[in-house]
Amino acid sequence: MKIIIVARQLGVQSEHWLKRQIELLKDQVEQVVVLGNSDSDQLYGIPIVALDIEHQVKYKVLTKVLGKPISDYKNKRLAAIFSKSKADAVLFHYIDFTLNFKNLINNTNKKVFVYCHGYDVTWNLKFHQDPNLSYFKDTYKNEVVELSKSVHFIANSKSTQTKLTDIGVSENKIATKYFGVETNSMRSLPNEFTLLYLGRLVDFKGPHLVLQAYDKACRNGLKAKLIFAGDGPLREMIELMRLNSDYKANISILGEVNYAQAKELFKKASIFVAHNCTGPLSNQEEAFGVSIIEAMSFGLPVITGASGGTKETIADGTTGFLFQPFNTDEQANYMLKYYNDRVLLEKHSKNAQDHVRTEFSLEQEYEWYQEIFN
Repeated sequence: MKIIIVARQLGVQSEHWLKRQIELLKDQVEQVVVLGNSDSDQLYGIPIVALDIEHQVKYKVLTKVLGKPISDYKNKRLAAIFSKSKADAVLFHYIDFTLNFKNLINNTNKKVFVYCHGYDVTWNLKFHQDPNLSYFKDTYKNEVVELSKSVHFIANSKSTQTKLTDIGVSENKIATKYFGVETNSMRSLPNEFTLLYLGRLVDFKGPHLVLQAYDKACRNGLKAKLIFAGDGPLREMIELMRLNSDYKANISILGEVNYAQAKELFKKASIFVAHNCTGPLSNQEEAFGVSIIEAMSFGLPVITGASGGTKETIADGTTGFLFQPFNTDEQANYMLKYYNDRVLLEKHSKNAQDHVRTEFSLEQEYEWYQEIFN
């Protein structure tokens, strides 16, 4: 089956998974269409079509003179691409983005798949900056159910699948497929004990709670570095908490990193930490957690809250430890457990890599895709 992939943009640091997916399916992807910017015009030999036409003089004049929104022209351009394409199917990413193309979807003879990622199935999602404001309009759930009559959803976890069925989407319109990642050779554990948080600095990943747990563990004998790699709305809070920590000299906040930098951080870290929970501001929870399986692929056991997709990706007590969200005492104890027991750390490190090889490999993901497409 030949497919077209449609996404908002390509090249965002936090969405390295999209390039990995394109590479995985490169023999089937006819072209990739992005409605915004792209950092290249091809990838793995696949043409990338960027419809960032709002910067073109022609469309600036048309939108001003005729008063039509730029989205109308993008829809028209995308419809033309569909009509000329010989692809059998289209794969959109994110439900709310896909809803912009309802009419186009209803009029195409191609099979349409929509990949659901997490925030787009958080029906009561709020803004970090103002949790009194809803991210989606009141009709959003009804629109998603209506969309399901014309498309097939791909859920990135059972947690995401449940959120879809909870609002009335039929189970036969949903396929659940986990992400896959590259497998890596076994590494020697670093001599210096280092905790790595890598991901967006958002409430449902709990970076502020990680820092609280770290401070508690340090007061009880932990001598380790804590590295935050990522950016987001909680960046300022984490900076302030670091300055107020008695252990600030051992805490680093790197900001956003690319995948090459992330790999180097994974190689040098001892364990991966987050504090997944239902976000007090956003109401969101981790749908899957790509960075979690990436960390395990490098042999990093994971310590995080039992929330959303983490209960599907982490084998508690085998590839890491899960705890009740918001319990920073328990997280601190698990940090100390690994710090004080290198034999356990080495065992869980090997278990983590084995778990990824058997459950979250790229080969497994490819097979899942073939079952879904066919």
